Amino acid sequence: MNCIIVDDDEMARVSLQMLCEKIEGLIIDEVFKNGLAALNWLKNNDTDVVLLDIEMPDLSGMDLIKSVEKLPQIIFITGYTEYALEAFEHHVTDFVPKPVTLPRLIKAIERAEELNNNVKSQGQNEIFVRVDGRFVRLELKDILYVESLGDYVTFVTENKKHIVHSTLNPT
Repeated sequence: MNCIIVDDDEMARVSLQMLCEKIEGLIIDEVFKNGLAALNWLKNNDTDVVLLDIEMPDLSGMDLIKSVEKLPQIIFITGYTEYALEAFEHHVTDFVPKPVTLPRLIKAIERAEELNNNVKSQGQNEIFVRVDGRFVRLELKDILYVESLGDYVTFVTENKKHIVHSTLNPT
């Protein structure tokens, strides 16, 4: 898995980078000291997960996730636990409080890896959609129709409607 680190605090960046280097299979694409630089990078590059601080000058972590159209998985790394509820309302993968420990970071990365594997293992007969922060498997044969509702898409099956925060716009 590839990741980027975004934190305005140099000690936090260095510490997080050292912890990430201990996790086998985790590759650090870039390290940023502010949200604006990360946003500009994300516009032209792909990564699997963003390790993101919340409280940063100019562009906060929350502002960053609201500004990216195609968002990778987000793991907030922050000392501000009062943002946890808002973070999960934006369907982040995890919320890790500072100071970060290696076991807790490993757990967050494993969660991100599991979600990535679920998405990549989609067969031609099924899709996975993210509903209320979790992935739901839908058999293609069970989908009656798909409806676009602005920033949302509804997958309608015989038994249920699955509303996903996404658009049918290919860009």
